[in-house]
Amino acid sequence: TARRSYGEALLICFRGRAFSAVLDITSFVAGVIILYVFIHATFTPVVSATEIPMLMVGYGFGASFVALFMQLGGGIYTKAADVGADFVGKLAQGIPEDDPRNKR
Repeated sequence: TARRSYGEALLICFRGRAFSAVLDITSFVAGVIILYVFIHATFTPVVSATEIPMLMVGYGFGASFVALFMQLGGGIYTKAADVGADFVGKLAQGIPEDDPRNKR
């Protein structure tokens, strides 16, 4: 369709993204509702209904914090694996560090 009309191609892209956005927002709202119901059912004797949103905010901050450190740890692991593979590759080929055949 992009060969016929750019407007038609943009319309298809817009509709596809709109559908994806609706699914994204729906899953977010469903997740918040499920979390609220779970916390309310689990902690009702201890926590009042007005304190549950604050618990949910803390849960969200904690999840974001963990995701940040998981991404950082994954980057460090990837770099370490790359350095290890580079070292083993040079060792297997018998190439010294400053040799012109060393591509890295």
